[in-house]
Amino acid sequence: MHGRKRISQKARHHQAPGTLIYTGEKHVDKVSISLLRYDEASAEELSFNTIEDCLAAIDNSKKNWIDIEGLHDVKNVELIGKRFNLHPLLQEDVLNINQRPKIDDYENLGNLFIVSTMLFPAGAKNAEIISEQVSFVLTKNTLITFQEKPGDVFDSVRDRLRKTGSRVRQKGVDYLCYALLDSIVDTYFILLENIGSELERTEEQLLDYKSSKITLKEIYGLKQQMLQIKNAVLPLREMFSSIVREEFDLFDTSTLVFVRDLFDHSIRVMEQTENFRESVIGLYDMYIANVNQRLNEVIKMLTIISTIFIPLTFVVGIYGMNFDNMPELHSQNGYFVVMGLMVALVILMVVYFKRKRWF
Repeated sequence: MHGRKRISQKARHHQAPGTLIYTGEKHVDKVSISLLRYDEASAEELSFNTIEDCLAAIDNSKKNWIDIEGLHDVKNVELIGKRFNLHPLLQEDVLNINQRPKIDDYENLGNLFIVSTMLFPAGAKNAEIISEQVSFVLTKNTLITFQEKPGDVFDSVRDRLRKTGSRVRQKGVDYLCYALLDSIVDTYFILLENIGSELERTEEQLLDYKSSKITLKEIYGLKQQMLQIKNAVLPLREMFSSIVREEFDLFDTSTLVFVRDLFDHSIRVMEQTENFRESVIGLYDMYIANVNQRLNEVIKMLTIISTIFIPLTFVVGIYGMNFDNMPELHSQNGYFVVMGLMVALVILMVVYFKRKRWF
């Protein structure tokens, strides 16, 4: 069971700058703390119950990756802040999960702070995209990542760290930071591929408007997914450009080549997102056209029925008048003649409408 309680942004804004308040969902789950120590020769993965034990296990002769899953325990952030001399505003931003992707350089404190948005599909049908903030603190030989919930898209990077001779083992923690960000951006492509398939399926169903069961809610859901990806990748693209352009001291020149490629990937994601956004607008127009088409067909059918019954109503109205001197009233076969006339009128009108291709 999870105990959840979200701290309002309004309450946080009444606090002094640098006050550590977790703005996400309050969990009673245990915080997951892991440390991966590695160099070219070896890689060692460790798990800890307390942040104190994790910090004590850091090996400064190696490269270290500390991964924290669960931010509700503010004390963990405070202890990490003291150990690595993190600015109070940086610690505050880690706990505020509504941050826009950005990069802050605390050069005088010897660390770099990066915020990104990790997106991944929820469920097999990809009907929803889960969004989670991931914070990176980059120091000389240690990378710290903060995640709100268990589960991420970094398994491929972990597998590469376990493999002897991999590039990520040979290079510094700045390259590890790039590799993790690259995994996040690669997931955007997977999401766009899923959305592209969903767009094709939706378009095919909308083209067959007579049997289409597509609802406006489904189209709106696709639009929301586009907006999620756009909001995530647009500031991320600016951040990559800033890294390449400003050449932060903690990013080695050899790593900037890979970040430049990551910047190109973010541009591709943005362009594809815009193209899909135009497709969603087209789907909405097609949906509205289908609704209007169905409405027109209903109106046409009702008009045809009304037109058929107009002469029948006329005939019935005439013979419904209460006059004694109407010659047909006393005819032995008058009823059958009038009914036959009415049937003949219906047949003639239906044939006429058919020839005109009105239905």
